[in-house]
Amino acid sequence: ACSERGGQGSAFICRSEGIRAVHVNDSLLQPLDVKIDPEMQHIRRQEQEQLKSLNNQFACLIDKVQHLEQQNRLLATKWNLLQKQVLPSQKNFRQVFDNFICSLQRRLDSLLHERERMEPELNNTEKLVEEFKCKYEQEASRRTAAENEFVLLKKDADCVYLTKAKLEAKLETLKQETEFLKCVSAQEIAELETSLCDTSVVVKMDNSRGLDMEGILRSVERWYEDAAQKSKTELDALYRTRYQELEEAKRSHCSQLKSHQQHIEELSFAIQRWQCDLENMKKQ
Repeated sequence: ACSERGGQGSAFICRSEGIRAVHVNDSLLQPLDVKIDPEMQHIRRQEQEQLKSLNNQFACLIDKVQHLEQQNRLLATKWNLLQKQVLPSQKNFRQVFDNFICSLQRRLDSLLHERERMEPELNNTEKLVEEFKCKYEQEASRRTAAENEFVLLKKDADCVYLTKAKLEAKLETLKQETEFLKCVSAQEIAELETSLCDTSVVVKMDNSRGLDMEGILRSVERWYEDAAQKSKTELDALYRTRYQELEEAKRSHCSQLKSHQQHIEELSFAIQRWQCDLENMKKQ
């Protein structure tokens, strides 16, 4: 038979015949006063926090995976639609490229034709430039020759001027000599008149000789003056005329040189422009 004992430290005690009674220590049945270590509590809290953060990260990863799966499905749908539209687009692009290539080929043909047409013009222009260069060199040589001739004429004019100055100085010397001879003859006449008062005939002859001397001197003086004036007038007229001719020739040559230079500059500019056009055609 078994009987139950209540209260603290109660237990079932079975008694039967032939079985000894069991004695239970009630103190062993008392609950233990076990105190938890604070460090263990701290570690458990940390583990709980880590579990929470891991759960949150796992939830975020799940959301990202779902979002990526949605994008993957969306991209797959777009890819299928694009694959259905590939063939028509390829055909259209090929036609566009073919048309563009044909237009470029036509432009290239027109540029080549234009180049063939412009090459003779370029050759003719180069020939004209060479001709104008030759003309320019000829005109420059003519101008140099005219300047040299002008220098020579100027030297001649200077020589004539010096000769004229020498003649004028010589004329002045002759005048002085004439005056001196006049004074000497007058003195001689006076001396003869005082010394030979009774020889009137001789005195008259001497006077007549003095008068003839003055006439000769005057005629010589007039001849030198006329010759000097005539040579001076002729030389002035000659060199003035020659100088005017040279000035007119110089002005005409300068105007021609300016016109030729302007024409050469225009042709050079045209040649440069055509060369640039040809280079652009070659590059294209």
